[in-house]
Amino acid sequence: MHRKQLCNGLKVATKRWRSGLVSIALAGGLVGLLGGRVDASHPAQVRDGRLEMATGSELWGFAWPDWPSIGRDHLAVRRFLKPMTMRGLNTLGFALQQPGQTRPFFLPDGRLADEARAAHFTQLTGDLRDLYLATVVELFSADPSCWLESADAYRQAVREVTGLLPKAHAVILVLGDLAGPQRWPNACPIDLNDPEVLVALCKEIHAVRGNVLVGVPARFIANAPEGDLLYVARDARALAAWIDAVARGVDPGTVTKDAAPLKAERYLRWTGEQPDAWRRRLDRFATDVQEHRLARDMVATQPAEVDTHSPAALSDAERAEGFELLFDGRSLDGWTTLDDDPAGWSVQDGVIHCKGVQGPWLRTRRRFGNFVLRLDFKISPKGNSGVFIRAPLDARASQFGMEMQILGVTGSVNRRDVTGAIYGVYAPSADVARPPGSWNEAEITCRGGRVRIRLNGQLVQDFDMDQVDELKERLRCGVVGLQDHGDEVWFRNIRIKTLEDVCRP
Repeated sequence: MHRKQLCNGLKVATKRWRSGLVSIALAGGLVGLLGGRVDASHPAQVRDGRLEMATGSELWGFAWPDWPSIGRDHLAVRRFLKPMTMRGLNTLGFALQQPGQTRPFFLPDGRLADEARAAHFTQLTGDLRDLYLATVVELFSADPSCWLESADAYRQAVREVTGLLPKAHAVILVLGDLAGPQRWPNACPIDLNDPEVLVALCKEIHAVRGNVLVGVPARFIANAPEGDLLYVARDARALAAWIDAVARGVDPGTVTKDAAPLKAERYLRWTGEQPDAWRRRLDRFATDVQEHRLARDMVATQPAEVDTHSPAALSDAERAEGFELLFDGRSLDGWTTLDDDPAGWSVQDGVIHCKGVQGPWLRTRRRFGNFVLRLDFKISPKGNSGVFIRAPLDARASQFGMEMQILGVTGSVNRRDVTGAIYGVYAPSADVARPPGSWNEAEITCRGGRVRIRLNGQLVQDFDMDQVDELKERLRCGVVGLQDHGDEVWFRNIRIKTLEDVCRP
């Protein structure tokens, strides 16, 4: 299971972050610290000159015109997002100030206008973080009806909203709006066309919280290449260097590694359409994102000498029943990490091996709704992994779909994080896992809301999702996934029988 890189006090905080979130490519997502592993208090880093939320991940998102309507209930947030995550979107954006809104977010002097709405903002950004999604927050509107009264008011506003962010978050604060005019209006009390003003506001943000990514609409910057939507930086120095390089026509990547562009084709802006028209455009965009992300091929992973006597084969009985192989024993054909780098995944002697690098999880390119899934697995001592079922293409697989936990310990019962558990929801009915390093056989059956899991021949899970509040809003269709939690784990003999086709959100 993913260890949360978010300190939210929940039991899942013992799991490692490895959702496969976003690359702002803005190759990634958001950044707190430089270095190898993602910092536990902030799920992002700068890696190889790219801002990243997780290794091998990319930012694909959309803006939502009415964020308060999403609701404050955690299940409502998940219900709203699951059709998008199913197709590979992993970022939600929204604007705090919009023309025509009945309640502004800021008062004219930059202070917060509504404590309840401010609390909702904090909760929503926390929920998105827990679901392994990034958030793009547009702070100001170019519309005169939304202007604050002075430059000091704008400085006050950025301090106020930064203070609302949860301690651990995945947020980009944008100095401006992404759907406004080409240039920030000169009559506004603050000049967001002035790089010095933008850098000064960035400093105001980091005076409150040092782990916030700051974004600037690309159209505010002279000579910005067509297709650049947003420039994001981890600090004021990097922002200033990036703006200066773009304006001079110099490759900014040679000047700083702590900033990056978000390309327009990766983020859908709301441009004032009516709700039905907007939803249709968003649906088309999500479909295009899914096709694009699934079209990416990983580099070859098979060893130099392929084992021609692989154990990946169907029995005569399984073939007659309608089973098919999900893993051919020779390659990762049919699987993807949504990146061209398989990270810790490889094929060795007819087995999928994860060497444990806390990299992206491995997922099928196909979705399944009702099915019988059979596979063998073994885990290293004290290791942690899992099998995702009905999982989204991106975002937090164990929260939008489900995870059968794999843990390299035995003798534990009544825990929702041991082998055979539905992670975070149900402990297995019995501890029948074999010792670490030994092969186990699992059979997972999903038919509608009914889920059954047999482990080493014994039934350990049997429940109806529709009767469980925590599960009834989960996806009924999704990919099969294997988790890289940072520990060695092996899988083989992966085969599936598709039951009646009901694969839909």
